[in-house]
Amino acid sequence: MKFYLLSLFTVVLLFSGCSQTRQEFIIANQTDSDLIVQYSYYDKARIIYKPRVAPSDKIDDPGKKWREIPSKFFDVDGDTRMVSVKIDPNQALLIVTEDNFDPKKTEEFPINLISFVGSKGNRLYQEKDVIRSFTKEENGNYVIYYK
Repeated sequence: MKFYLLSLFTVVLLFSGCSQTRQEFIIANQTDSDLIVQYSYYDKARIIYKPRVAPSDKIDDPGKKWREIPSKFFDVDGDTRMVSVKIDPNQALLIVTEDNFDPKKTEEFPINLISFVGSKGNRLYQEKDVIRSFTKEENGNYVIYYK
């Protein structure tokens, strides 16, 4: 019995040391106007899920609920794999989640282009500028604030 408890304790310790941290990469539209966001991936074979949004004032909430955007508000180009999304005012767009992301290894970031078209001006980030454009939040997530 002692051996069994010791083995069980050892297994629990091993798995607790292997925990992963999941970071969310978010675009926060903090204006009173719609925002058009386009982004694409390096890996053209990557599965693209329906974009998800949440209120931009809730992006720090650990219990926030992301909801899928209806198909009429986004498009995926089959050839370039460019995703185009319309974000409502004061909404945040979840563009990707990464496990144990290391910002020093920018070559591992899956997105190679992000562009914005909105009332506060157009912006374009490409290649290594994409990851540099995000601000790391206290909760470990990364955000680009469009304001």
